[in-house]
Amino acid sequence: MGVKIFHQAIIFLTMIFIIPRDDIAMLMKKDNVFTQLEKENECNSEEGGKYNIKDPDTSKWFWDFTNWNDLDGWTVSNTNKGVVTGGALWLSIETEQKNHRPISWKDQVWGDKEKYDLESPSNLRISTEKYNKVVIRLRNLSPETDGSISWRTSEESKVYTGNVRFTMKPDCNEWQEIVCHMDDVWSGTIYQIKIRPAQMWQRGDIWIDWIAVTSGIPKPIPPRPDVCSKRVVPLIELPGISQQDFSDAFKILDECIITDVPIHGFNYPVMAPGGIYGENWWQLDASLNVAGAKWVNQKFVDSVMLGFSEVQAQNPDGRIDLWGGSPVRGQVADVSSLPRYFEAAYDVARRTGDSSIKEIIYETMKKYLGYWFSSAKRDKHTGLITAVFEETFSNAHKDPGIIAPIDLNVAVAIGCNHTSKLAKYLGKVEEADKFANDFIQLAAKINQYLWNDENNIYYNYDVRKN
Repeated sequence: MGVKIFHQAIIFLTMIFIIPRDDIAMLMKKDNVFTQLEKENECNSEEGGKYNIKDPDTSKWFWDFTNWNDLDGWTVSNTNKGVVTGGALWLSIETEQKNHRPISWKDQVWGDKEKYDLESPSNLRISTEKYNKVVIRLRNLSPETDGSISWRTSEESKVYTGNVRFTMKPDCNEWQEIVCHMDDVWSGTIYQIKIRPAQMWQRGDIWIDWIAVTSGIPKPIPPRPDVCSKRVVPLIELPGISQQDFSDAFKILDECIITDVPIHGFNYPVMAPGGIYGENWWQLDASLNVAGAKWVNQKFVDSVMLGFSEVQAQNPDGRIDLWGGSPVRGQVADVSSLPRYFEAAYDVARRTGDSSIKEIIYETMKKYLGYWFSSAKRDKHTGLITAVFEETFSNAHKDPGIIAPIDLNVAVAIGCNHTSKLAKYLGKVEEADKFANDFIQLAAKINQYLWNDENNIYYNYDVRKN
């Protein structure tokens, strides 16, 4: 937690200095190059072609689940059914265990955290010097985006070791060939492998057509956006802040970059909170990080906006999930997080030279406001926005629809104001007027219900008890 708070505090420092905009533009032109990853929008893309994968069906370790109800020696948890039918292994993500307890918002944040695995036959005798890829052809009708593979070696056959992540497109009606790059990660002679095809276990089904262990070109190290070199960090003159300390703040940002993407549905490099939070994205933390990174690498923050637009597009209610591990991806829900995205996105839109990015950012802001003003979040009587969990940091955790906190309502009001200004810039006059009016009305509700004349302070508001 200390690392997270520290690096966010440093980021806020990057927002307060003033430097001429012409100088910023000059700094950003100096070799500030970020190679944007090529997106594969087609759901049925076959990743193996990029790595010269040897034909999987010629491998000694090839399981095609052809015969009725024959698992080809694999072991599957009863919870996942594990039925072989139609020439594929059908895994169903059960929800029976959820019927035995009251519904909770916590289920929308962390899910059940169940760990159901597929175990291969034992004594495989796979040489890691010759074989470095595990390829899975699957059809994923679930919100899952990430799975993992671990293994046991002949040398240590009683203990699973290592963990390599693979990614897949969620709620996709086409077959996908997924490559898990073992490369230099595993070693020795492989005795058995274990596949965890999901992490959230919320809903849906996955069909596996076949699994193969084969070989291919090692996955190259992905490019790293430059956010901390002397070429991009602005020169400052501020009392109490040295140039070295200022540069160190950007080095902390650099430590938080995730380049091994996609990561939980996010298809572009993104900054994590750092520390114990590991490799994942959070709406709040990534937005705060963009507030700092925008000063040094415009192409990078442009791509972060594209990443946000794609994860948001998976949700029908316009919500940006609290984090990449949200188990309610792809469905309506009640939990996001304190929306600093509006400020970060507006600043990126103002600075980018790409008109298409401006349009994309505007649509994400518009849809995100749609979530906050939906009946699930906005109290009908007061017109205030209600919060749960990390949608506010100013009150104890309550069930949805109870607390209307000052920090969230101000953040949404700011979002209305910024979205209105961006709409006006883009020539969307009617929409600009609408969001401007939303800002005026919400600001009035904040002053009406949250302000206390006696103590001269704003308080959170319990909409049930008035």
